[in-house]
Amino acid sequence: MEVMKLLTFTPKLVGYEAPDLASCIYDEITLLSRHFDELYVVTDEYSREAWLPSNVKVIEVPSRGLRKLIEKPRVVKNVSGEVDHIYLRTQSIDEVMATLKASKSMDVVVTVPGTWVFLEKGLKTWLLRRLYEKLLNKAKAVVVYGESMLNDVKRVFSKFRGEGKIQVVKNSINLDRYVYNEEAGSRFREKLSLKEDDVMILSIGVLRPLKGFHILLRGFIEIAEGHPRAHLVVAGPQPDEGYKREVEALASSSTVRDRVHVVGPIPNREVPVALSAAKINGLFALTPLAGEGVPRALLEAMAMGLPCIATDVGSVRDYVKHGETGLIAKASIEDVASKLLSLLEDEEDRKTMGERAKAWVQENCDMKRNMEKIASIIKS
Repeated sequence: MEVMKLLTFTPKLVGYEAPDLASCIYDEITLLSRHFDELYVVTDEYSREAWLPSNVKVIEVPSRGLRKLIEKPRVVKNVSGEVDHIYLRTQSIDEVMATLKASKSMDVVVTVPGTWVFLEKGLKTWLLRRLYEKLLNKAKAVVVYGESMLNDVKRVFSKFRGEGKIQVVKNSINLDRYVYNEEAGSRFREKLSLKEDDVMILSIGVLRPLKGFHILLRGFIEIAEGHPRAHLVVAGPQPDEGYKREVEALASSSTVRDRVHVVGPIPNREVPVALSAAKINGLFALTPLAGEGVPRALLEAMAMGLPCIATDVGSVRDYVKHGETGLIAKASIEDVASKLLSLLEDEEDRKTMGERAKAWVQENCDMKRNMEKIASIIKS
């Protein structure tokens, strides 16, 4: 029987302690490893507390800055004789360069998780976009999370000529982790001084301008006075200090500042707890402006049975069925406010949409099944 060995990348391999996407990639790696004899993982940071299957080999490259541009390709070259395929689903320039160089001798499959990183300005972004576009053209297969993402890919990568090798595999989560826990959710609400009849509008994501938290916040302010039991809770990493101050200033200057809670980053293991808190009485909202594939937090909320409001970016429309599993909003204060109002005023609608959302995610976004699909694409 042929031995199959795969190499992939992640910035951090730290289990569920990270407050960001790294924890979701950890889930992907552990599940993907079931389909290969050996899985090499190249990472900048590795926590030995993160449990890994015995066939996963970690290669830690702790260098920073320009050294990573040298070290990552060197590491990949050193194992190239032992590896059959490379799977890339991250978008840092050092990983793209290493994969591009290795594509001369190995099959490469690329998952495009989104395009927001290519929308920033500057020479580094321009270079990354050109290298990534070249890699997409060289790859054996390119995976996107939904048909609607194709427009973003073609717009950002005007010289991409590989439409025939694009395959759609739904973004996914480890469904075993997203189980409603009323007791833990109640404790989360108590920390924020939320009563049982308070309606919690939860939003989780990295606090940066393209995520559109200012739109959500302004939309909430528009309708909050008419709904005195409504609270907005924003959780997630805050790497952009300027934007963080902007959001906090906007909240503190409003008449409903005591009902806006910017709680900062929470470990990924606590995300189901925060979602359980909203599930007790509430909803989930995400208002990114551009560049998303499908926000993983959106799937997590749907899996918990929460009704969701999301803006029409990336492949969101392929997941949120407007009026059935959630509401699609325009990226405007007025429309976000309107959609918030719609769900706040109809508790039965919230419940029905949440149930439908949960059923849809369980059917379409099971990471176990979808990693099997990715493995089949890599091996084909």
